[in-house]
Amino acid sequence: MLKRLLVPVLLLLLLSGCAAQPAPAPAAQSDAPKAQAVTPAAQSWPRQVKDAEGQLIEIKEKPVRIHTLSVGYDEITMRLVGPERFAAVGSVTVNPLYSNIAEQANQVARKVGRKSEDVIAARPDLVVASPFANKDLVSQLKEAGITVVVSNLQDSIEGHAANIRFLAHLYGDEEKGEALIKEIAERLSRLEAVVGPKPAAQRPRVISLSDKLNTPGQNTTLGGIIARAGGINVSAEAGLQGWQQITLEKVVELKPDVILVANAQPGQKDFGVELLGHPSLQNVPAIQNKRVYGMPTRLTSTLSHWNVRGAEELAKLLWPEDFKDVSFADFK
Repeated sequence: MLKRLLVPVLLLLLLSGCAAQPAPAPAAQSDAPKAQAVTPAAQSWPRQVKDAEGQLIEIKEKPVRIHTLSVGYDEITMRLVGPERFAAVGSVTVNPLYSNIAEQANQVARKVGRKSEDVIAARPDLVVASPFANKDLVSQLKEAGITVVVSNLQDSIEGHAANIRFLAHLYGDEEKGEALIKEIAERLSRLEAVVGPKPAAQRPRVISLSDKLNTPGQNTTLGGIIARAGGINVSAEAGLQGWQQITLEKVVELKPDVILVANAQPGQKDFGVELLGHPSLQNVPAIQNKRVYGMPTRLTSTLSHWNVRGAEELAKLLWPEDFKDVSFADFK
C-alpha cells in the first residue's frame, strides 16, 4: 500500500565504479588484508606492493597507461596523474550524474565497460581494482598478463589518506598524493571549526531516503558525510547497519529535522516534492519546516575525496547562517 503512495524516481546510491547502474557500497571489512607498499617510496623502479588479497606484486616501471575498475579510484587517479596517463576510463566515470570528473574523463579517448576484452584492448600497463570489483574480471585480466593490484577502497572520509598514499606509490606520484592529503585535511579542519563546537541538542537530525525508502545507517559513506557536516544520522542512531529499507511509519517514528534525497534527474518527478505533500508525513519536523533537500548523488555516494565536497555542501544546508558567506571550491 505504501509503495503505491510514492511516485518512484531514479535515485541511485552507487557503488563507485561497478556496473552501469551502481549500487550502495558495502562497508569495508576491518579484518581484510591491508594493501601496502613494500618497496620504500624513495627507491627507484621496480617497486613491490602487497595488495588487499595479500599478493606480493612487482611494478617494473612507472606506469603510463593506467586503468581502474572504480569511479572512486578514477577520481583519485585523475588528481594524481591527469588524463594523459589513463589507458581508458570506465563508462560511468564520464557520466556527470555519478562522476565528479566527467569533464576531465571525457578527455581520455577510450571509454570502456567492465568486459575483460575491452579493458585488455586498452593495453593498460597497470589496472587498479577495488575489493568489490568483479573477481572473474580481475582473474581474466591477470591471465592476460596485465599487472593488477587490488587495493583497499576505504568507504569513509577517514580512509582517504591511506587510499591516496597507496595509489600515489603505485603511480610514482607521492608528492602529489601528499598535496591532496593536505588539502583534504585543511578542508575538514575548516568544517570542524564551525560544526565541531555545536552541542548535540542543536544538531539537526537527518535522514537520507531513496524513492524505495532505502536509508544509510551505521558504517555507510553517506552516514559519515552527515556526521562530518554536523548532523545526526537518525538511521544510525536507531541502530540500523548499512543500507536498510524502512517504512513510512519508521520515518515518522524517527522524527528527522532534515530529509535528504537525490536531486531529480531531467524528466523525472521530484521525490522531495512527493515527500513534502505526503499525508502520512505531515507531522514530521522536516516536512513541517520544509527542510527536504536534494543532494547530488555524485557527492554523496563516491568513495573518493570528493565526498568531502559532499560534507561541505551538506553543511551549508544544515547550518545556513554559519556558512552563508562561505564558498567551497571543487577539487581540481
